[in-house]
Amino acid sequence: MTSKRNAASVSLDLDNHWAYLRTHGDEGWRDFPSYLSVAAPRIVDFFAESGVKPTIFIVGKDLELNDGQEAVSTFAQLGYEIANHSDNHRADFHSLDEQEIAAEITSCAQKITSLTGRKPVGFRGPSFQISEKIAKILISEGYRYDASSYPTSIGPLARAYHLFHANLTLAEKRAQRHLFGGFRSAFAPLDIHRWVVEDSSIVEIPVTTMPLLRLPIHFTYLNFLADKSETLAILYLNFALMLLRATGVRPSLLLHATDFLGCDDNPIPKFLPGMKRPHQDKIKFLSRVFSRFEKHYEFSGLEALV
Repeated sequence: MTSKRNAASVSLDLDNHWAYLRTHGDEGWRDFPSYLSVAAPRIVDFFAESGVKPTIFIVGKDLELNDGQEAVSTFAQLGYEIANHSDNHRADFHSLDEQEIAAEITSCAQKITSLTGRKPVGFRGPSFQISEKIAKILISEGYRYDASSYPTSIGPLARAYHLFHANLTLAEKRAQRHLFGGFRSAFAPLDIHRWVVEDSSIVEIPVTTMPLLRLPIHFTYLNFLADKSETLAILYLNFALMLLRATGVRPSLLLHATDFLGCDDNPIPKFLPGMKRPHQDKIKFLSRVFSRFEKHYEFSGLEALV
Protein backbone atom coordinates (compact mmCIF):
# COMPACT_ATOMS: atom_id res chain seq x y z
CA MET A 1 0.00 0.00 0.00
CA THR A 2 1.50 3.32 -1.06
CA SER A 3 1.77 6.25 1.31
CA LYS A 4 -0.61 9.20 0.87
CA ARG A 5 1.97 11.54 2.33
CA ASN A 6 4.07 13.77 0.07
CA ALA A 7 7.82 13.29 -0.32
CA ALA A 8 10.03 15.59 1.74
CA SER A 9 13.60 15.62 3.03
CA VAL A 10 15.51 16.29 6.21
CA SER A 11 19.17 17.09 6.80
CA LEU A 12 21.42 17.98 9.70
CA ASP A 13 24.52 20.19 9.70
CA LEU A 14 27.00 18.66 12.12
CA ASP A 15 28.71 22.00 12.82
CA ASN A 16 30.92 21.54 15.86
CA HIS A 17 31.64 23.80 18.83
CA TRP A 18 34.99 24.98 17.44
CA ALA A 19 33.35 26.07 14.15
CA TYR A 20 30.89 28.34 15.99
CA LEU A 21 33.67 29.78 18.15
CA ARG A 22 35.73 30.49 15.03
CA THR A 23 32.89 32.32 13.30
CA HIS A 24 32.22 34.24 16.52
CA GLY A 25 35.86 35.33 16.79
CA ASP A 26 36.74 33.39 19.97
CA GLU A 27 40.37 32.23 19.97
CA GLY A 28 39.47 29.06 21.88
CA TRP A 29 38.44 27.50 18.56
CA ARG A 30 42.08 26.66 17.86
CA ASP A 31 41.91 23.91 20.50
CA PHE A 32 39.04 22.35 18.49
CA PRO A 33 36.61 21.80 21.38
CA SER A 34 33.93 19.28 20.43
CA TYR A 35 30.50 18.22 21.65
CA LEU A 36 29.96 15.46 19.09
CA SER A 37 30.36 12.63 21.60
CA VAL A 38 27.33 14.06 23.43
CA ALA A 39 25.20 15.19 20.48
CA ALA A 40 25.69 12.22 18.13
CA PRO A 41 23.97 9.54 20.29
CA ARG A 42 21.00 11.87 20.81
CA ILE A 43 20.75 12.42 17.05
CA VAL A 44 20.75 8.66 16.49
CA ASP A 45 18.03 8.12 19.12
CA PHE A 46 15.89 10.91 17.67
CA PHE A 47 15.84 9.49 14.14
CA ALA A 48 15.57 5.88 15.32
CA GLU A 49 12.20 6.78 16.81
CA SER A 50 10.80 7.77 13.40
CA GLY A 51 12.83 5.41 11.23
CA VAL A 52 13.95 8.33 9.04
CA LYS A 53 17.51 8.31 7.67
CA PRO A 54 18.60 11.93 7.25
CA THR A 55 21.44 13.49 5.29
CA ILE A 56 24.29 14.58 7.57
CA PHE A 57 26.51 17.42 6.30
CA ILE A 58 30.03 16.90 7.65
CA VAL A 59 32.89 19.36 8.15
CA GLY A 60 36.11 17.66 7.07
CA LYS A 61 38.17 18.88 10.03
CA ASP A 62 35.91 16.91 12.39
CA LEU A 63 36.98 13.71 10.67
CA GLU A 64 40.44 14.33 12.09
CA LEU A 65 38.98 14.20 15.62
CA ASN A 66 38.25 10.88 17.33
CA ASP A 67 34.69 11.71 18.33
CA GLY A 68 34.00 13.06 14.84
CA GLN A 69 35.23 9.84 13.23
CA GLU A 70 33.17 7.76 15.65
CA ALA A 71 30.01 9.79 15.07
CA VAL A 72 30.23 9.75 11.29
CA SER A 73 31.10 6.04 11.21
CA THR A 74 27.96 5.35 13.25
CA PHE A 75 25.81 7.52 10.97
CA ALA A 76 27.15 5.78 7.86
CA GLN A 77 26.58 2.31 9.34
CA LEU A 78 22.96 3.28 10.04
CA GLY A 79 22.47 4.21 6.39
CA TYR A 80 22.49 7.98 6.75
CA GLU A 81 23.74 9.85 3.69
CA ILE A 82 27.05 11.61 4.49
CA ALA A 83 27.42 14.87 2.55
CA ASN A 84 30.08 17.57 2.20
CA HIS A 85 29.97 20.76 4.31
CA SER A 86 33.50 21.96 3.36
CA ASP A 87 36.76 21.13 5.09
CA ASN A 88 37.06 24.00 7.58
CA HIS A 89 33.63 25.70 7.66
CA ARG A 90 35.20 29.04 6.81
CA ALA A 91 33.04 32.12 7.29
CA ASP A 92 34.75 33.70 4.26
CA PHE A 93 34.13 30.65 2.06
CA HIS A 94 32.26 32.66 -0.57
CA SER A 95 35.21 35.07 -0.96
CA LEU A 96 37.88 32.43 -1.55
CA ASP A 97 39.32 32.01 -5.03
CA GLU A 98 38.35 28.99 -7.14
CA GLN A 99 41.48 27.03 -6.23
CA GLU A 100 40.87 27.51 -2.49
CA ILE A 101 37.18 26.60 -2.76
CA ALA A 102 38.02 23.49 -4.76
CA ALA A 103 40.57 22.48 -2.14
CA GLU A 104 38.00 22.91 0.67
CA ILE A 105 35.48 20.75 -1.19
CA THR A 106 37.96 18.10 -2.36
CA SER A 107 39.70 17.67 1.00
CA CYS A 108 36.43 17.11 2.83
CA ALA A 109 35.27 14.65 0.15
CA GLN A 110 38.47 12.66 0.44
CA LYS A 111 38.10 12.34 4.21
CA ILE A 112 34.46 11.24 3.91
CA THR A 113 35.35 8.70 1.22
CA SER A 114 38.25 7.33 3.24
CA LEU A 115 36.09 6.84 6.34
CA THR A 116 32.83 5.65 4.77
CA GLY A 117 33.98 4.10 1.49
CA ARG A 118 31.57 6.32 -0.47
CA LYS A 119 32.21 9.64 -2.20
CA PRO A 120 29.68 12.33 -1.23
CA VAL A 121 27.26 13.51 -3.92
CA GLY A 122 25.77 16.48 -2.05
CA PHE A 123 27.20 19.75 -0.77
CA ARG A 124 26.09 22.61 1.47
CA GLY A 125 28.19 25.74 1.87
CA PRO A 126 29.06 27.03 5.36
CA SER A 127 26.33 29.36 6.62
CA PHE A 128 24.39 28.98 3.33
CA GLN A 129 27.13 30.62 1.24
CA ILE A 130 26.38 30.06 -2.43
CA SER A 131 27.66 31.36 -5.78
CA GLU A 132 28.03 30.34 -9.41
CA LYS A 133 31.76 29.92 -8.76
CA ILE A 134 30.99 27.26 -6.15
CA ALA A 135 28.34 25.61 -8.35
CA LYS A 136 30.78 25.30 -11.28
CA ILE A 137 33.25 23.46 -9.07
CA LEU A 138 30.55 21.11 -7.77
CA ILE A 139 29.44 20.31 -11.31
CA SER A 140 33.02 19.64 -12.43
CA GLU A 141 33.49 17.31 -9.44
CA GLY A 142 30.37 15.31 -10.32
CA TYR A 143 28.12 16.36 -7.43
CA ARG A 144 24.46 15.50 -7.92
CA TYR A 145 23.04 18.35 -5.84
CA ASP A 146 23.76 21.49 -3.85
CA ALA A 147 21.75 22.37 -0.74
CA SER A 148 23.14 25.81 0.11
CA SER A 149 20.20 27.98 -0.93
CA TYR A 150 18.41 29.63 2.00
CA PRO A 151 15.54 31.71 0.55
CA THR A 152 14.78 33.84 3.58
CA SER A 153 13.88 37.48 4.06
CA ILE A 154 15.86 37.89 7.30
CA GLY A 155 19.36 36.76 6.24
CA PRO A 156 20.85 40.28 6.34
CA LEU A 157 19.21 40.93 9.73
CA ALA A 158 20.63 37.68 11.12
CA ARG A 159 24.05 38.63 9.78
CA ALA A 160 23.87 42.11 11.32
CA TYR A 161 22.90 40.63 14.68
CA HIS A 162 25.76 38.12 14.49
CA LEU A 163 28.38 40.68 13.50
CA PHE A 164 27.27 43.10 16.22
CA HIS A 165 27.78 40.47 18.93
CA ALA A 166 30.84 38.72 17.50
CA ASN A 167 34.42 39.31 18.72
CA LEU A 168 35.74 40.14 15.25
CA THR A 169 38.03 42.76 13.78
CA LEU A 170 36.67 45.04 11.06
CA ALA A 171 38.54 43.02 8.44
CA GLU A 172 37.09 39.78 9.78
CA LYS A 173 33.59 41.23 9.72
CA ARG A 174 34.07 42.24 6.10
CA ALA A 175 35.16 38.69 5.31
CA GLN A 176 31.84 37.43 6.71
CA ARG A 177 29.70 39.79 4.63
CA HIS A 178 28.11 36.91 2.72
CA LEU A 179 26.89 34.92 5.74
CA PHE A 180 23.21 33.87 5.57
CA GLY A 181 22.69 35.39 2.10
CA GLY A 182 21.42 38.78 0.95
CA PHE A 183 18.01 40.35 0.39
CA ARG A 184 17.83 38.76 -3.08
CA SER A 185 17.81 35.36 -1.40
CA ALA A 186 14.20 35.99 -0.39
CA PHE A 187 13.20 35.75 -4.06
CA ALA A 188 15.00 32.49 -4.80
CA PRO A 189 12.89 29.38 -5.56
CA LEU A 190 11.53 27.54 -2.53
CA ASP A 191 11.19 24.12 -4.14
CA ILE A 192 13.72 21.76 -5.71
CA HIS A 193 14.96 23.02 -9.08
CA ARG A 194 17.87 22.81 -11.48
CA TRP A 195 20.44 25.57 -11.17
CA VAL A 196 21.81 26.34 -14.64
CA VAL A 197 25.42 27.50 -14.74
CA GLU A 198 26.67 28.33 -18.23
CA ASP A 199 26.09 25.14 -20.26
CA SER A 200 25.65 22.80 -17.28
CA SER A 201 23.35 22.47 -14.29
CA ILE A 202 23.05 20.96 -10.84
CA VAL A 203 20.01 20.15 -8.70
CA GLU A 204 19.43 22.74 -5.98
CA ILE A 205 17.55 21.68 -2.82
CA PRO A 206 16.81 24.86 -0.84
CA VAL A 207 16.47 24.86 2.92
CA THR A 208 12.73 25.44 3.25
CA THR A 209 11.44 28.72 4.60
CA MET A 210 7.85 29.83 5.10
CA PRO A 211 6.07 30.35 1.75
CA LEU A 212 5.15 33.97 0.94
CA LEU A 213 6.74 35.49 4.07
CA ARG A 214 10.06 33.64 3.63
CA LEU A 215 10.64 33.42 7.37
CA PRO A 216 12.81 30.59 8.80
CA ILE A 217 11.24 27.31 9.85
CA HIS A 218 14.39 25.31 10.53
CA PHE A 219 14.50 23.61 13.93
CA THR A 220 17.05 25.98 15.45
CA TYR A 221 14.78 28.94 14.77
CA LEU A 222 11.78 27.08 16.17
CA ASN A 223 13.82 26.31 19.29
CA PHE A 224 14.67 30.00 19.55
CA LEU A 225 10.94 30.82 19.51
CA ALA A 226 10.29 28.05 22.03
CA ASP A 227 12.78 29.69 24.40
CA LYS A 228 10.22 32.50 24.58
CA SER A 229 7.07 30.35 24.38
CA GLU A 230 6.45 26.83 23.10
CA THR A 231 2.85 27.83 22.43
CA LEU A 232 4.05 30.66 20.18
CA ALA A 233 6.47 28.32 18.41
CA ILE A 234 3.73 25.76 17.69
CA LEU A 235 1.35 28.45 16.40
CA TYR A 236 4.14 29.69 14.11
CA LEU A 237 4.76 26.12 12.95
CA ASN A 238 1.09 25.45 12.26
CA PHE A 239 0.88 28.59 10.13
CA ALA A 240 3.97 27.51 8.17
CA LEU A 241 2.52 24.04 7.64
CA MET A 242 -0.71 25.54 6.33
CA LEU A 243 1.22 27.63 3.80
CA LEU A 244 3.41 24.70 2.74
CA ARG A 245 0.40 22.52 2.04
CA ALA A 246 -1.49 25.32 0.29
CA THR A 247 1.44 26.10 -2.04
CA GLY A 248 2.57 22.51 -2.60
CA VAL A 249 6.17 23.21 -1.54
CA ARG A 250 7.98 20.02 -0.55
CA PRO A 251 9.76 20.76 2.74
CA SER A 252 13.48 20.24 3.12
CA LEU A 253 13.89 20.55 6.88
CA LEU A 254 17.15 21.47 8.57
CA LEU A 255 18.53 20.63 12.00
CA HIS A 256 21.87 21.34 13.67
CA ALA A 257 23.79 19.38 16.27
CA THR A 258 23.06 22.19 18.74
CA ASP A 259 19.34 21.36 18.52
CA PHE A 260 20.19 18.32 20.66
CA LEU A 261 22.19 20.27 23.24
CA GLY A 262 20.94 22.48 26.05
CA CYS A 263 22.00 24.82 28.81
CA ASP A 264 22.78 21.78 30.97
CA ASP A 265 25.51 20.59 28.57
CA ASN A 266 29.15 21.62 28.41
CA PRO A 267 30.75 22.78 26.17
CA ILE A 268 28.08 24.62 24.22
CA PRO A 269 28.12 27.90 22.24
CA LYS A 270 25.96 29.88 24.66
CA PHE A 271 25.82 32.88 22.31
CA LEU A 272 23.69 30.92 19.80
CA PRO A 273 19.89 31.26 19.76
CA GLY A 274 17.90 28.39 21.23
CA MET A 275 20.41 27.44 23.94
CA LYS A 276 18.46 28.53 27.02
CA ARG A 277 16.56 25.30 27.82
CA PRO A 278 17.77 21.88 29.04
CA HIS A 279 18.45 19.40 26.28
CA GLN A 280 15.58 17.10 27.33
CA ASP A 281 13.08 19.93 26.84
CA LYS A 282 14.52 20.82 23.46
CA ILE A 283 14.46 17.23 22.18
CA LYS A 284 10.88 16.70 23.38
CA PHE A 285 9.91 19.86 21.52
CA LEU A 286 11.74 18.68 18.37
CA SER A 287 9.89 15.36 18.52
CA ARG A 288 6.62 17.24 18.80
CA VAL A 289 7.49 19.40 15.79
CA PHE A 290 8.72 16.50 13.66
CA SER A 291 5.64 14.42 14.39
CA ARG A 292 3.45 17.25 13.08
CA PHE A 293 5.38 17.29 9.80
CA GLU A 294 5.23 13.50 9.54
CA LYS A 295 1.43 13.57 9.49
CA HIS A 296 1.64 15.10 6.03
CA TYR A 297 5.08 14.20 4.63
CA GLU A 298 7.21 11.11 4.04
CA PHE A 299 10.78 12.06 4.94
CA SER A 300 14.06 10.81 3.52
CA GLY A 301 17.59 12.13 3.07
CA LEU A 302 18.28 14.60 0.28
CA GLU A 303 19.91 12.17 -2.15
CA ALA A 304 16.65 10.23 -2.50
CA LEU A 305 15.02 13.26 -4.14
CA VAL A 306 17.51 13.67 -7.02
